[in-house]
Amino acid sequence: MIKEDMLLQIFNEGTSGKRHADGQRVFNNDLVSSVNITSEENMICLNGFVISENLFNEYTTKLEMDADKKSIFSTFCSCQDYEKNEFKKRNYCCKHLVATYYKAVEELSNHELFKDESEESTKIFKSDGNVLSILLGEEKNKEELNKKKEIIHFKKGETIIKTGFIVDGFYILKSGYVKVMKKGYGKRKQTFRLCKHGDIIGHRAINRDYYPIDAISITDSTLCFFDINYFYDLLEKNPQLTYNLLLFMADELYVSEKNARNCNLMNVRELVANALLYIDSVYRHENNPPVLSRSDIAELASTTKEQVSKYLSEFQNEKMIELKGKKIVILNKSKLEKIVEDYL
Repeated sequence: MIKEDMLLQIFNEGTSGKRHADGQRVFNNDLVSSVNITSEENMICLNGFVISENLFNEYTTKLEMDADKKSIFSTFCSCQDYEKNEFKKRNYCCKHLVATYYKAVEELSNHELFKDESEESTKIFKSDGNVLSILLGEEKNKEELNKKKEIIHFKKGETIIKTGFIVDGFYILKSGYVKVMKKGYGKRKQTFRLCKHGDIIGHRAINRDYYPIDAISITDSTLCFFDINYFYDLLEKNPQLTYNLLLFMADELYVSEKNARNCNLMNVRELVANALLYIDSVYRHENNPPVLSRSDIAELASTTKEQVSKYLSEFQNEKMIELKGKKIVILNKSKLEKIVEDYL
């Protein structure tokens, strides 16, 4: 076996294009429809199909890896971005190729051609699509940061970060589930993000004196805390990390602007459908995801729990979802997507 963070390092070092943030978005939106991994002698081939972000096209992707040399041998995508850059940069990877690789990382880590590799299960940089793994890039940076972590445990409902707290560091979620939110006037709350293993929490406070958000543990959770001053030193010493962080922040800004637009333009039915699709995108591959209450969904949809209950009943009557107590099972995802198609 080979460690997943080592596979990410092989990819980062063996490809060009720096489309990691865009690829992460495509991967998170579940637009990689399939990836087939085959091998012949020492070569591993990834053949994928990726749906375009406007949902009008489907692209063919292909990556070849040399298992002996542990390197990327070749890349291909049928999209225009790849065609424009194919001969300008070695092993150019568009966002569709990045997303394809992220989709395949877990299966690749268990591939028989990597069976002689040992895997350290104690590291925090081990999930496919792990944001910090992508940002840090080189293995030595991960090893160094891993030594600097402080493990902190939080019970369900406990506050991890509170608006107005002095910024002293950021967190990586090791286990459990957390929501990032903001309290408004009166009892109004809005949830901006749901976090799972490997996600960064508190990074938006970089270059601020106080945290601008709250982070609440949805379940019993374990987090790794990192001192902010150490991270600043790491940024000064590592231009690649600084560049990757800039791309990551730009992508986060894009998502925030999109969410703000949706809140202003969507009607309540669309907001509730959008919230269900977001929850599904975050928890779909989790073994034991938390069951969110109607109030939790209302905070995501910027509405009331009464409105959430109303539209959940409508969606159930229209055979889009099934309600099993508090649990919501999506039966027809395409119908839900149809409701919000103008905003995708």
